[in-house]
Amino acid sequence: MLTKPTKITKYLIILLTVLNFSINAQTTSQKELINRSTKTQRTDSVNRMENKLIGEWSIYEHTYTTTIKKKHSTIRETTSTVCNSCPKVTFKDSLTATIVYPVGKEDIKWKVKNDKLTIIKNENNTNRAFSDSIYEMTFTQFDKSLELKLVQKDKDYYIILRRQY
Repeated sequence: MLTKPTKITKYLIILLTVLNFSINAQTTSQKELINRSTKTQRTDSVNRMENKLIGEWSIYEHTYTTTIKKKHSTIRETTSTVCNSCPKVTFKDSLTATIVYPVGKEDIKWKVKNDKLTIIKNENNTNRAFSDSIYEMTFTQFDKSLELKLVQKDKDYYIILRRQY
């Protein structure tokens, strides 16, 4: 036979419920803080790379390496083209970029992950400065400029961009 709860019992149940809720809320908050901190640490390097990339760059050089396999040898031929009237690339924090050529311009989308830049086309244009691909990024600091080398390994191709200070 169950007895009717007393006022003290009711208050104890309410108090225990409130304490349990409070403890769960604190635990959840601590977990959220840890998760946010971990996400922030992971994205900080991406943000640094993105921030370094954002701004106006000049395309300085394109380099292609062609491999010719013959019966008893392999010949690797490298062709570099230094730009005379260099296209300008402006990377924006909206993860878009505009490439301005001597005649016309083109818009692309981009993203950075693990020191790699992914270029995604917006237009169906075959005469593009960048192909849709993933490029390994290497920054080199000089006295008055910053150089960015974008290497597309699967096609033996790279582009050098420069930005003046």
